[in-house]
Amino acid sequence: MSKKIIEIVKNIFQIAKNDLRIAFSNPLIVLTLIGIIILPSLYANLNIMACWDPYDNTDHIEIAIANSDQSATYGNKTLNIGSDVVDALKNNTKFNWTFVSENEARNGVKSGRYYSAMIIPKNFSSCIASIDSNKPQAATLEYLVNEKTNPVASRMSDSASKELQRQVSNNIVKVLDVMAVEKLTILKTALASGSSKLSSGAAQVSSGAAQVSGGAKQVNSGAKQVKSGSKKISAGSKKLSKGAKNLTDGAAKAHYGAVEVEKGATTVKEVAKKADISNPMVKVMIVNGSEKIAQASGQVANGLNQLANGGDKVANGSTELATSTEKLANGSNEVATGSVKLANGAVSLASGSSTLAAASANALLSASDSLSGITSINKDYLGDYFYSPVILNRNALNPIEHYGSEVAPFYLILSIWVGCIVTCVMIKMRFLKDKRYKPIEVYFGKMGLFLTMALLQTTVTMVWVWSLGIEIENMYLFIFSMYFVALVFMFLMYSLISIFGLVGEGAAIILLVLQISSTGGIYPVEVMPPFFKAINPFMPMTYAITMIREACLGLHLPNYIHAIGMLAIFPAIMLIIAVIIKGAGRIDKKVNYVEEKLIDSGLF
Repeated sequence: MSKKIIEIVKNIFQIAKNDLRIAFSNPLIVLTLIGIIILPSLYANLNIMACWDPYDNTDHIEIAIANSDQSATYGNKTLNIGSDVVDALKNNTKFNWTFVSENEARNGVKSGRYYSAMIIPKNFSSCIASIDSNKPQAATLEYLVNEKTNPVASRMSDSASKELQRQVSNNIVKVLDVMAVEKLTILKTALASGSSKLSSGAAQVSSGAAQVSGGAKQVNSGAKQVKSGSKKISAGSKKLSKGAKNLTDGAAKAHYGAVEVEKGATTVKEVAKKADISNPMVKVMIVNGSEKIAQASGQVANGLNQLANGGDKVANGSTELATSTEKLANGSNEVATGSVKLANGAVSLASGSSTLAAASANALLSASDSLSGITSINKDYLGDYFYSPVILNRNALNPIEHYGSEVAPFYLILSIWVGCIVTCVMIKMRFLKDKRYKPIEVYFGKMGLFLTMALLQTTVTMVWVWSLGIEIENMYLFIFSMYFVALVFMFLMYSLISIFGLVGEGAAIILLVLQISSTGGIYPVEVMPPFFKAINPFMPMTYAITMIREACLGLHLPNYIHAIGMLAIFPAIMLIIAVIIKGAGRIDKKVNYVEEKLIDSGLF
């Protein structure tokens, strides 16, 4: 080892020895150092005591309740939800419920007498009962809160309002659901009765369907006979049409012969009149006879003409009859086909009606039996079931009894940081006018006193916080973690201020402010603004809080190892920076110059 290094080490020990001598040279100095040692423990323990059980003491927070509700009728029952809620709250000890008039509640919140108030309006029960009407209305509770009185109290009051809303909702659900089950009992009876009637009606449908099936068979048989008869009629009408046609032709020919006979008779008559017949009687007979023949032949001609016309009509009629009988035959075919389908459908209907009767009756009876399982339950148990049909089974990992133990890691680490700042500000760490020692010698020589103060401060804090009764799962790991964090913080603070003087003090305070919000000590860092989320991994307190939290509230070794490893990086980096700057001495001289000027001004 060179003489130069030996000299540096000698000077370092000389500075440390001198500090130790001065520390015990004067009772006033001793008392001042004791005050500096105790101060961080006050900061930690008083805050932990104040936060020991704040959420378990909400029964001291006064919440005003004003009930103006008027009763209403629901079914055959009288509802008075407001009175039921008041009775329930009298047995609820989560908050200090104070029952007052509506005016007193409003004025009390306005003046700050009450943190908040809940007003139950006069139409509250009637709105609940409106569920049985065509226009149900939601019931409304009026919640008043004076947020300026206290930020935490207003949030606790919000919790009280939710508790009251839950209480009201549960009571309403309990009442309405029990009454609904009573209506289900009526429905159960109706279903059983309907099942019996449906079974009887379905049997009648089955019987009627059987009759329809039989009638359809008769229709089918008759349709076949109509079809056969229509075919015979069609054939006969065709023959009639043919005979009528022949009759028409014969009548026409006879008509022609009669006309010729009439002409001949007329000729005979004319000839007989002109002939010289000796016997007058014969002449008269011939003339008269021919005249009669002519008349008779004319009548015959007319008759034959009518017969011909009649034959035409018979022919036309027989043609129409033939056409109609063909249509009748076709229609009878359709009737026959339809009657077959009707017969088949009737059979299916008969079968389906029997199935429907059995299935429907069984379904209604099954529904009635299912409702029996509900309607037969004791109403008291039923109300409790609807009051809370689901039970949440909370399984806490690393359960913590007091809120003070939950926040202890944050306040302990914060107190160590504050103690380091106080120590570095109150105890001199730089020789401004003494040029006997080099900056690097002063840096390491003065460090011993500051690290010792950090250990003493931490010891007092640990003893006191242990006496409070905070939960510590692993005492040895807790002690080690506290001392480790204290040495790291003091080394960082001491180096920062030793290197940069007053500027370093300001930087230490800025780091304190930033770390209060960015390290997740109280509020999750996830709910913080983006800036605080971004700087979280670069803050020493982030990892220090994790170490203490793991040691006190439940150790998860990977978390602890990661935290101690990350925290150790900070003093390593600071040591490199300090050696470089202190060894060069230029920056140290400039910092000394700035401090001398500030001190000489009389203001600093």
